[in-house]
This record gives sequence, C-alpha cells and structure tokens, in this order.
Amino acid sequence: MGEPLCIRCYQAGAQVLWNALAGRLWSRTTIYLSRALAQLAGLPEAELRALVRISFAKVAEYQRRGAVHFHAIIRLDAATTCGCPACVAPHQPGSPPTSSRPLSGGPPHGGCGLPDGR
Repeated sequence: MGEPLCIRCYQAGAQVLWNALAGRLWSRTTIYLSRALAQLAGLPEAELRALVRISFAKVAEYQRRGAVHFHAIIRLDAATTCGCPACVAPHQPGSPPTSSRPLSGGPPHGGCGLPDGR
C-alpha cells in the first residue's frame, strides 16, 4: 500500500469514512445529475427525463494510497423507444415533451418505419 500525499495532514478516520460511503456518494451523484441537467436546460426534471436518457458505466478502484477512486463515462441519449435519430424531435422549452412511448395501433413514428406498440 502507498503512503498519503501529506503524512502530517492525513486523517485516517476521514479516509475510512470516504471509502465506506463512496458507493452512496456515487448514488447521490446519479440522482442529482438529472436535477442539475434539468436546471441547466430550464426544464422540469420530469420533462427532461421524458426527453433524455442518462446512462453510465463506472469502475471503482483503490488508489495506491488506499483511497477509493471512480472512473465514469456518462452518456446522454434521446429518450426514444427505438433509439433511431429520425424519431428525435427538437423540443421547444415550455411545450409538452414528445412522448417516447407511442400509442399502440397508431401509424409508424418518426420516420424510422417501426410500427407502434413494440
């Protein structure tokens, strides 16, 4: 195991607490991510979720000094059922979001040719 960056100011108890709570801190990050994005976009959070799908991959590792460290890739995609670019309509703030879940029995959506009610 490695050594702290500064042996005089290293707090072992804080390091143990950080490692123990790292998973919960990541969970909070994912919760507040959609809230922060909605605020930046000027939309209510529910409307943002109807428009954007947030996905991520993360890896947690111990650094040589013993601290938990995360690497994450966060991806934002249009929240469509089929995922095709033709089904993504531009959104005007203040207007209701375009539904990403088409009604069963309706005509093909967005130009991709997939039938509704998949």
